[in-house]
Amino acid sequence: MTKSKKVICVVTGKPNMFAGTYLAKKIEEFGNEEKLDKYYITKEVKALLKKGYKIKDVRKLLDVSEETNLPSPDVIQHLEDQYQKTAVKLNDTNYQTLSTITNLTYDKSDEDVEFFITNHIMK
Repeated sequence: MTKSKKVICVVTGKPNMFAGTYLAKKIEEFGNEEKLDKYYITKEVKALLKKGYKIKDVRKLLDVSEETNLPSPDVIQHLEDQYQKTAVKLNDTNYQTLSTITNLTYDKSDEDVEFFITNHIMK
């Protein structure tokens, strides 16, 4: 008989049924069955976390019901730490320099454009 298990996404509450070798692979990936239950998220949630979204934003984007319990703070921290290691802060000008902006748009800029960016955009 093939063992099967319903695993619930801790962010969305969406259930997934795993069985056989795929279930064994998932348990191995998480370390044990308890960790699978505690930290399992869907591919969609994982993709959004990797893009830099926080759990609360993922829930809004995926229109998760308010009735679906939010994971505990330690689970949220674990998931965000695990999947947001390379988050890029494109909208935060503290992380941008003039060279970063100009390198994204131009190989070389004239002085007037650099002056405008420095004095009007980067302020």
